[in-house]
Amino acid sequence: FMKINNLIEEYFVEIFCWTVIPKKLLFEIDFILNSHINNYTLIDLCSGNSFHTFLFNNFCNRNVITVDIQVEECAWIYTIENEALDYLKNKITNFEDKILLLAWTDYDELSINLLKNFKGNLVLSVGNYEDGDSKRYLEELKNSYELLHHFQLKMPWDLIENIKIFRKI
Repeated sequence: FMKINNLIEEYFVEIFCWTVIPKKLLFEIDFILNSHINNYTLIDLCSGNSFHTFLFNNFCNRNVITVDIQVEECAWIYTIENEALDYLKNKITNFEDKILLLAWTDYDELSINLLKNFKGNLVLSVGNYEDGDSKRYLEELKNSYELLHHFQLKMPWDLIENIKIFRKI
């Protein structure tokens, strides 16, 4: 039984993502983000299969910039192949309408560098960083941003996922 559950979890995550956002919550997050930055563009620089930006683009009608160092063969939405920090520093010039999405970013150092180099005001953090090796990332958020909203979701495989919206101090 346990092997079947793990197979389902892995298969589901491979096709979709670790943090599945219910439609009602997606709209609530979109409403909150749009109340702070009208007609925002969501930037996902470590997009994996680009599922989250697909949701915001297709269901919330938001502009998205989706980037990954290695584009997935079956990405959900067009994804630019580029290194995250390089793209942030060299390709984005106007940050006024941009919101940084950090969803399950693999490396603590990369997450910190993205936060430090992001010139916008809002960050949408998705994942359960509290359980991993992301203590410095969480510390950087705590020191440089104020928490505006915190949502917790329980995934079918019993992981608690955090979705947090932060504003730069």
